[in-house]
Amino acid sequence: MAEEQLTADEALLRAVDSHRGRRLGEADQLYRAILQALPDHPEANHNLGVLCCETGRAAMGLSFMAKAIEVAPNQAVFYWSYANRLLGAGRASDALSVMEQAAVHVGLTAEGQEVLTRVHAALANPEPFLGQDDTAATASEGFYATNRSFWSDATIAQEYAVLEGVYPVEASLFEKMGPSIMGKRILEIGVGAGRLTPSLTKLSRQYLGVDYSEAMVRNCAVKFPEYKFQICDARDMSRFADASVDFLIFSFNGIDSLLHEERLSVWRQFRRVVAPDGVMVFSSHNRNYLKTVDRQPRNAEEEANKAKAAQFEHTCEEYAIVNDGTHGFRIAQYYITIEQQIAQLRRCGYKDVKPIDLSGKWLVEDEYAACTSCWVYYVCYPD
Repeated sequence: MAEEQLTADEALLRAVDSHRGRRLGEADQLYRAILQALPDHPEANHNLGVLCCETGRAAMGLSFMAKAIEVAPNQAVFYWSYANRLLGAGRASDALSVMEQAAVHVGLTAEGQEVLTRVHAALANPEPFLGQDDTAATASEGFYATNRSFWSDATIAQEYAVLEGVYPVEASLFEKMGPSIMGKRILEIGVGAGRLTPSLTKLSRQYLGVDYSEAMVRNCAVKFPEYKFQICDARDMSRFADASVDFLIFSFNGIDSLLHEERLSVWRQFRRVVAPDGVMVFSSHNRNYLKTVDRQPRNAEEEANKAKAAQFEHTCEEYAIVNDGTHGFRIAQYYITIEQQIAQLRRCGYKDVKPIDLSGKWLVEDEYAACTSCWVYYVCYPD
């Protein structure tokens, strides 16, 4: 870390990016370099612990995770993660003790309650609790890795770099909400090529844009040198303090590159980060739109892409993961109806959700079922 003249924060960003990109040796070295300089660094301890558990070094990993809680007892995500890893190691009683500590120090959020339920199930089961099965975990990483690889491609980043302006739905959103977020703290997740950056920074200079694609972030930094951009994966919002954001926006259906459980985790993490009087806004593919299209591969390459992505497709009552043919059938994406999306958000702590179709129309409940807009924006207010 010293040789490259990185600050601890810069080293952590690089370590997390390497970790998420499965460059595990590099991530391990960066986390350890941080801890050599700052032994009590909470995120480095926690993340190195997770990495060790992922690579067959559970005993070592659990000790790092315990240290993270010791030095930062107010970080709820540390408890949930540590308890889950203890369960994976067959230590349900220890996991229960961790959750009892969590109840005292941070309280039990909806996510914490889910972890506690798994702990009680493990205690009632004489067999070791193994958590998510390996097949599901592999599918999750494959889906994530495929989508991230696509969006991190320098060619794709360059294609998106030329996009400018807002869609009618975004114009309607900013016109209606602009006065209430003027000068407030804005966090844009999935900033992409910075298409919304000019509009958002007109509302407030307290702006941060993040993306898990290094290529996208690099392009933004060149295009808008006066503003701040960082590499960040929405699946891990631990760097952001509670109630530290007034307006969080995740546009262009970025959330649809995650699997279902990851999506729910992201909603809860956003709920923690957004201030009680703040708002979270995002867009997502509308499942009703699929009734209006039937895209078929146009050539052998698209046939091959479709076959490769078929392993990720899934349909159930609540949602569907579909390869809809965009981007040459290279990726599958999450689709959900307006009714199901609103119900999902309410379960994750958002009391009031207002959908807007692509034309910019703010929909009322009677219009949800008939809406076939390709994607829908949701304006979400926390409980």
